[in-house]
Order: sequence, then C-alpha cells, then structure tokens
Amino acid sequence: MNVMSESDTAVVVVAGMGSARMLAGRSAARWVVDAAVEWAGAERVWVWSDRGEFPDDVVASGVGLVAPASWRPNHEEASPYDSALRAWAEQGGPAVLGPDGSSEIGGIVLLDGNLPLIEAEDFDAVVSAVRSSSGGLVMGGRPTGNWVWVDGVRQGGRHRCVVGPPRIFGLDWTRYRAMSDPSVWSAEPVGFSKESQWAVEDEIDCAAAEAVLRARQAADRGACLPERVEVVVFDFDGVFTDNKVTLTEEGLESARCSRGDGMGIDRLRAAGVPMLILSKEPVPIVMHRAKKLKLECLHGIDDKLPALKAWLGERGYSLAGTVYLGNDVNDYACLQAVGCGVVVADAVPGVLPVADMVLANKGGDGAVRELCELILERRGDAGEAG
Repeated sequence: MNVMSESDTAVVVVAGMGSARMLAGRSAARWVVDAAVEWAGAERVWVWSDRGEFPDDVVASGVGLVAPASWRPNHEEASPYDSALRAWAEQGGPAVLGPDGSSEIGGIVLLDGNLPLIEAEDFDAVVSAVRSSSGGLVMGGRPTGNWVWVDGVRQGGRHRCVVGPPRIFGLDWTRYRAMSDPSVWSAEPVGFSKESQWAVEDEIDCAAAEAVLRARQAADRGACLPERVEVVVFDFDGVFTDNKVTLTEEGLESARCSRGDGMGIDRLRAAGVPMLILSKEPVPIVMHRAKKLKLECLHGIDDKLPALKAWLGERGYSLAGTVYLGNDVNDYACLQAVGCGVVVADAVPGVLPVADMVLANKGGDGAVRELCELILERRGDAGEAG
C-alpha cells in the first residue's frame, strides 16, 4: 500500500542551467520553488544543482540547497534526477519531520527547475497518480514523439512512451529505497497539463512563458508585494516624469509630472509608509519636486544599489520589505535585489525580466499613484488613508 500523501511528501527541484533564466521578475527555478513552497511548505522543499550553483533568488527563498552527490550514475547518459535523489538522501533529506511527527517522509515529487508555469495544484495530481499506480513510481511529460527516459537511460523511438521527455516524477520513497538497485528504475507514464509541463528552452519559450506569468500577475497584481511593505523607493526620471525634458534657450530644463502622483504620495504617507527618491540625475528639478512632495531624496547617484543598501541599513529596513519603482537599466540591480521590483508601463525592455510587476500607467502619467493605491489596497486601507 502506498503511504505517499500530501502531508508527508517532499519536493526536490532539479536546477539545470536553463532554470536561471529570468521571467517576469524571478528565475525559472524560483517560480517552481514558489509553487512547491505554497504546496508543501519551505521546510519540505529542496533544490539540487549538479554544479552546486543556484540562482540568487532561489538561495534567498529559504528552501534547502543540495550540493552535488559523491555518487554518479553508471549510465553514460543517465538522467540527472537519479543524481539529485542520491544527493538529497546523502545530505539528510529523508530525515525531515512531517506534520504528523513521522521520522521520515513518505514520498517525493522530483521535478525540473525549468517549469515556471507549474502551480501548487499540479503537485496534488502527482501524488494522486503515485497512490493509484501499481509500482509507486510515475513520470509526467507533454505528449511528444521525441526521445524519452526509460530505466534511467535516454532512449530513442516514437513509441516508447506516451509522454516525454518526463520532467515531473512522483515516487513512494519507501518503495524506492527498498529497490536492489535504485539507480536504475522505470516509472509509469502519466499525462499532466500541457501548461505545467512547459519548459523554457529558447527565446520563443521564454516570451510565451513570460506572457502567461504576466497575465497571472495581472489577475492579482498586489500578490507580489511584500507581506509587510517597510519602505517604497522611487526612481525619478521616467517614473515621476515622462522621461522627457523641455530645454529653454538659456539652458534651463523643465519636466512634466502628474499631480495625481502627489495625492498618492500623501495617502501612502498618511498610512505610515516611509518613502525615498533615489535618482541618478544631479539636476535641481529632482530636489525641487522631492521638496514639494515632502520626500527624502538621494540624487546624483550613479551606482544605486550600494546607496540603497546603506540607506536601508541606517534605518533598519530590509531589502525584502522594500518596494522599488524604476524604468531603466540603471535600476536593474535594485529591482532585482528588493522584495518587489516594479516598473512603469513604458519601461525599457531590458529591465522587464527582473520586474515583479509591470504597472498599467506610464512614467509621469499616473504610475506612482497606481503603485501607491495598490499598496494601500493590499494593506486594506485603500479607502482610509488621506
């Protein structure tokens, strides 16, 4: 009888080179990890890499990291999943305590870290398939005529399996570890949703996956905000302004801003949220606008991330609790480092991969107000502040 259930199942994510690709603000592997954590909890999720290297946002997620195993598969072209399992076992994975107090986990969901569209409910399908299988081992993939993995070895032929190449495996750990040679194992093929099996392997895949992820974010845009927003940091040009300047014959610059943004700032301040303008531009207009909005301002900053870290550290704020709104490549490092990186609708394409959220409004045309309202709504005081 299979003992695998949701309450005693661990998740091991195999992070290959492609899983470091940035999509809609996170690495492909981090999307997989987030879905796994939502389903199993961080204490039952591990990430393995054959190089011992992990995307920064995966390290920051707090899940277990598994180094390469001392053991290597006997087969020249054996699946990396065998190595991941052996490394996980070597490094104490099975000893994790489940919610029921058992000394060992009952099952494992083993999957490719290059499946950014997987969702928490997909793990239920894997567990259900294992429990109804005869051998306690299942594998899932998209319908295909390409090569598949059979008995741990890459095989050719269109008719070896109805799904492949498999990217999700489910196994009853008790049965698996009892095998005389667990380095060679076969699994029953099971079809899962095509979307959850969508691996990103080229630019076309990335563009398609990005579109799906952005659509999901748009359905609940506030979901990517930190649970507690400690501070909001704004770039200036292209955020408070439309990124254009008017130049007089005397060489004086003027810029166009939105009055509605000022109301958003006032409402967010009334809700007790600290704010900062962090700008590369040394021009007086930045300070004039900051003074008008009663915002602290650091301007003339070429390398923004060190300045941001120093400012946060002096005040006891964390990067994880910071929301940063930017629009251009000099915002890239800050957008990637903070808890929620947000860009305006007309941001340069180069920063989109690290943006957790893309606003509907352009810079200088209501983007700041839009973000302020989203934060207030997420806090539950959208109609109260101000």
